[in-house]
Amino acid sequence: MNELYGAYNSVHSDLVALSKLLHDQIEALKLAIHSAHNGYVDTDLDQRDKMWAVQSELMKYYVPPKGSPVAQQNSDHTADKPGSNKVTW
Repeated sequence: MNELYGAYNSVHSDLVALSKLLHDQIEALKLAIHSAHNGYVDTDLDQRDKMWAVQSELMKYYVPPKGSPVAQQNSDHTADKPGSNKVTW
C-alpha cells in the first residue's frame, strides 16, 4: 500500500509541476503577444519584469545540452533583467 501511495504522490507532484509550467508558458505568450501588438517600445518595465520572472521560473526546469548556445545566451542578457534600467530588445 505504501508503494501505491508513493507512486500516486510522485505522479501528482509531476502533474502539479507540469500544470504550473504550462500556466507560466501561457502567461509568457500573453505578455509577448500584448507587447508585439502594442509595440515593444511602449512595453513598460512592469511587463518586462513579469516576462523575466516567468523566464527565470521556466529556466529552473530546463537543462540545455552541453555546448548549447542557449547556455551562453542566458548569461549574455543580464543587463535586461529586473532592476536594470537598460533595455536591449
